[in-house]
Amino acid sequence: MRKPYKNGEASTGKLRSSTFQLSGSGWISFRLGGAKNASKVFVNIVDADSGEVVARYGNSKFSDAGFPDPAQGMRLANMEPYKADLSAHLGQKLYVEIVDNATSDWGLIFADAFHMYHATEPSEGTVAVDIKPDFDRYRIQNPSFETGDLTGWTIVEGQAFHTGSVSDETSYWAENIPYNQEGEYHLNGWKSAESATGKLRSSTFELGGTGWISFRLGGGKHTDQVYVDVIDADTGKLVARYGNTEFADVNFPNPDQGLRLANMEQYRADLSKYRQESVP
Repeated sequence: MRKPYKNGEASTGKLRSSTFQLSGSGWISFRLGGAKNASKVFVNIVDADSGEVVARYGNSKFSDAGFPDPAQGMRLANMEPYKADLSAHLGQKLYVEIVDNATSDWGLIFADAFHMYHATEPSEGTVAVDIKPDFDRYRIQNPSFETGDLTGWTIVEGQAFHTGSVSDETSYWAENIPYNQEGEYHLNGWKSAESATGKLRSSTFELGGTGWISFRLGGGKHTDQVYVDVIDADTGKLVARYGNTEFADVNFPNPDQGLRLANMEQYRADLSKYRQESVP
């Protein structure tokens, strides 16, 4: 059993299990205590390949009634057994996250007995209710262009972007320099003439989570002319602008020696002060 009292109730953090493949009946079981505020202290079940939260569970049985007698319904640090049906995810590689974002009012968690395999539905335990938020509102449509086209994106102006701008090519030139895309497809600027200009707009999303965003950029040597804007969807105000600051025409044709041309670089950006705002 993990004992959060050892670190103090004001402490926050995240604990991750090893990866497992879901099999058997697809039912899992575990025990939880404390964690009064399930919006801040909870257990995530995460897809190990995509990082997507497939389910979230809190201690729905928390109760400070009947003190000090558990027989009268008291559920404080004394843990309650839970079971959850994840059969829709059979065969997937998953891991468990125990998340504590609370700092007071039983803002700590007691956890034990995470059993990820059951041949049949466990006889013991309260059926855990999935409290996973609607993450779709935090995403743009077709973020990695995996539809193979511009579905979810709008051509605002110009000829730089068109229906053939999405490519599944993995490398360029005779030297086979990798584009470094995520997934099978990416937006490929060479599908139009270099002299072409234009603007492409994503769907609208609500900024949530930590407020950090991530993206990949290649090309765009002149960051005052080629860039990514983040815009407040309600006001049209420019929130942030990012260019490919890692562009480097050096050590051709070796990316491992710093070459950054059409091969894309991974970026991340902190927009936390704009959380809960809709931006396109």
